[in-house]
Amino acid sequence: SDRAIVTPVPGTTRDSLEESITISGVLFRLADTAGLQRSGDIVEAEGVERSKAVVRRVDLVIVVADSTKQHDRGAILADLGHLQAGQRVVVAHNKIDLLDEAAREPQSFQFEGNRGVEVWISAKTGEGIEQMKSELVNLSFGGVTAGEGGLYLTNRRHRDAIARSKASVERAIGALDSSASNEFIAFDVREGIEALSEITGEVTSEEILNSIFGRFCIGK
Repeated sequence: SDRAIVTPVPGTTRDSLEESITISGVLFRLADTAGLQRSGDIVEAEGVERSKAVVRRVDLVIVVADSTKQHDRGAILADLGHLQAGQRVVVAHNKIDLLDEAAREPQSFQFEGNRGVEVWISAKTGEGIEQMKSELVNLSFGGVTAGEGGLYLTNRRHRDAIARSKASVERAIGALDSSASNEFIAFDVREGIEALSEITGEVTSEEILNSIFGRFCIGK
């Protein structure tokens, strides 16, 4: 949809616009902000300050640079200001369709203890966009990727249920190794199954329902 005014003039974007996108089954909340260029215009300067405020609160920052101009990665990252611990950065060199050289492979780097990657893309032709999406997912999960048919857990309740199920199965295996009686083994196995059932919906205790609906505003 036509959400924002877009022109070739730097400083057109003032307020941030947010939208969600799913990449490889992972939900991202994207915030498009004003550029971080220095400006004497008081309104544009306010947009830059708002951009920096967004940068401070997000998990992952994508910096879009013009690949037809000379850019030093250190200078690009310095414009972001001091990042929080654990934040990740993607430096996306755009407009590679205007370059004679072939697009380069992504390059990983460390910045103030945080992880990052440089990618080369063309917003016009779409070249490199899929590669950038892959890097976004990789950075979000610390470089751990799922294979074919793999699964990502992005819900805290699901993660806790999986952890409890794993612990129960490990106790059951320990009981088997120690030749415990069948009722002890069965108890641990049942606990593991019930934890998984909280995810599949087979077990819907009042506590779980309160956890789910506590995040929604339901009008009467």
